[in-house]
Amino acid sequence: MLDLDIIKFTTYKKSNIFYISMKRFIRIILSFILHYPIIKGWGVIIKKSNVMNVKSYLMKNVFIQESQIKENVLIFQNSFISQSQLLGYNKIGKNCSICDSVIGMYSYVTNESIVINTTIGKYCSIGIGFKVGLGVHPTNFISTSPIFYSNYGFSGFKLADKSYFDEFKKTIIGHDVWIGANVFINEGITVGNGAIIGTGAVVTHNIPDYAIVGGVPAKVIKYRHDTDIIAYLNEIEWWNNELAWIKDNIKTFQKPILDLADLKDLK
Repeated sequence: MLDLDIIKFTTYKKSNIFYISMKRFIRIILSFILHYPIIKGWGVIIKKSNVMNVKSYLMKNVFIQESQIKENVLIFQNSFISQSQLLGYNKIGKNCSICDSVIGMYSYVTNESIVINTTIGKYCSIGIGFKVGLGVHPTNFISTSPIFYSNYGFSGFKLADKSYFDEFKKTIIGHDVWIGANVFINEGITVGNGAIIGTGAVVTHNIPDYAIVGGVPAKVIKYRHDTDIIAYLNEIEWWNNELAWIKDNIKTFQKPILDLADLKDLK
């Protein structure tokens, strides 16, 4: 009897794997038919998404579901985009997961990064191995196990009938932020415009505009500019201007800013 059960299970497993493989194959073919101008490798699946077929490149095994991908977006192999928006002129590196997030124009995320429930502004540069939005556990409950407080389920098992703890708070990363390699940011953090986060930092508190931070936990080392320059840059919000304005003022972007007078040539 046991041998018969094993045979039945093996047969079911093989047939199920075949069904999944065929379903995946069909999705790959349909994705290619609908988006062939931008697909540059085998295994790309685009499911329930709005993807513009304009000057973008999707490398092999990219999976996009329930997302919006605008023009000039480059997504490297084995990356996963779910319920997210890439607003244009973005680059997503290899083996990245972008979930429930928005990435602003001209921002890029490098290889091996995980971005969950996060809004990233424009002109952001994010290094390899970035992690944000992974969730937290309560420290003042009897147990830190999600079995007791989360209704997401753990290995198909849960005791909670609803969520008793906010595991995944929204994270906000401002505009023109530079994040070094292997940085971890706690969920629910706000990173100010123009901030720089040093390599390997663990961010546990909000970061002010134009602050340079580093360490574990990350602390403010100094500020990129004086307070009058920071106030002026936040006031003009240059990142919201059209690309034509950026080009007209490109020389100001290509030199050090030592005082407010260095910004006088902005049109």
